[in-house]
Amino acid sequence: MNKNTLVRNAIYNIIYRVLGIIFPIITASYIARVLLPDGVGRINAVQNNVSYFIMIISIGIQTYGIREIAKCKTSLSERSTVFFELFCINGCLSVLSGMLFIVLVFCAPIFREETRLYLICGLAIAANIINIEWLFQGVEEYKFITVRSFWIKFIAFIMTVFFVKNKQDIYKYALIQTFSSCGNFFWGVSKIKKFIILNANRCSCRRHIKPLLFLSICFFSTEIYSRIDITMLGIMSDNTSVGYYTSAQRIVSIIMTLIVSITNVFFPRLSELSNTNKNKFKELVEVGTNIMIMLSIPVSMCLVFIGKNAILVLFGDEFASATISLQLLALIIPLRCVVDIAGYQVMICAGKEKKLAKIYFAIMISNIIINSILIPRMNEVGASISTIITELFAFLIVYYSAKKIIEIRISYLDLLKTIMVTVVLCCTICLLNALAPNIYLSVLLDIVICGIIFVLLNLILRNKVFSGTLVQFLNFFKKG
Repeated sequence: MNKNTLVRNAIYNIIYRVLGIIFPIITASYIARVLLPDGVGRINAVQNNVSYFIMIISIGIQTYGIREIAKCKTSLSERSTVFFELFCINGCLSVLSGMLFIVLVFCAPIFREETRLYLICGLAIAANIINIEWLFQGVEEYKFITVRSFWIKFIAFIMTVFFVKNKQDIYKYALIQTFSSCGNFFWGVSKIKKFIILNANRCSCRRHIKPLLFLSICFFSTEIYSRIDITMLGIMSDNTSVGYYTSAQRIVSIIMTLIVSITNVFFPRLSELSNTNKNKFKELVEVGTNIMIMLSIPVSMCLVFIGKNAILVLFGDEFASATISLQLLALIIPLRCVVDIAGYQVMICAGKEKKLAKIYFAIMISNIIINSILIPRMNEVGASISTIITELFAFLIVYYSAKKIIEIRISYLDLLKTIMVTVVLCCTICLLNALAPNIYLSVLLDIVICGIIFVLLNLILRNKVFSGTLVQFLNFFKKG
């Protein structure tokens, strides 16, 4: 496996993440005009409640499965054994979660009001029995993942346009959405024989329980942390503040997803190298860390300066007050992007789930405490400040915990060059915002011209991180 493979995987993963953004946005735009606010609210409420049952099943199996499959990638027999063990655990949890779901649907008043919708959306819980995404990511089959995702999303969108015509078609839309969620699982099963053998060694699920338990604490803490600010805003403030905050948060989340998609593909390789080649492991972590620094700092600061116009273009004048939240939340982009590769992935690969679980639980508690202090006084701005403080706290603890495992070397010369590029980009945005005749043209020019300047300046300054990454990408396309 060479660097070109990682570049190929990164490209496919970026495409996969972009598809995961574009299709839902287009579909949501169409559905909002057909089902109207009441219909959209009904199905979103049902899907949100169903997601909690799917979260019960997950308990960290996705991350843990990728790591364990990657570790035994060269041994078909061992990989098959690990696969069947994790498949059994996932299946048992799916059955238990499904039984609990059925009981609540027919017994709890809040569920009985939308029984039909819950049963349709709940099919995703049953389908989760054959959710083996971790297998394909563990063996780095990113091309298959991306191609499959495109066709499932494309078919689902076409079906939505053809079959969902009015508010009465809400059940058809729910079924199509469930198909979109479950289609990937069924397609994946058809390719399973390529990566495992049926006559695997004797399985022992017990050995996975302890690490999965700690990963589940980490997973639940992270999930609650990502949702609790919105919940607390709704309780301590009002729906308007929630709207401002979630709009700003959505933009930042999309940007972070795209940036981190580059180093997400490192995880299977790091899991494999952590036991076989420590030097290569260290080198790959350093490459990923420097790439994240090079990309996240300019993007973060540019978003601060483009924030107001971005909010107005995407959400309209009514959301102008979300600008401050967006500018504040933009500051967490470098923290989260860097700590993902240099902290979280390193600790998971090193088998430090127990320590990571304690860290994220502490982070969750600290976020709740800070939110309870700031939200009553500052509403959505308070929630944004709380997120910054908590993310800084998380960055320092996770990053320095990871440094005890591996000494990560950062290129400070390239960091200085990145800061210089960032200053030029921010000045350019200020100039374009002053000269552009309207905000739509201003945002377009900001993105296009700053993108060009970013590339040119990094080439002129001979940023080794940028040039090395660019060469790998160009080589990939030449070999095409």
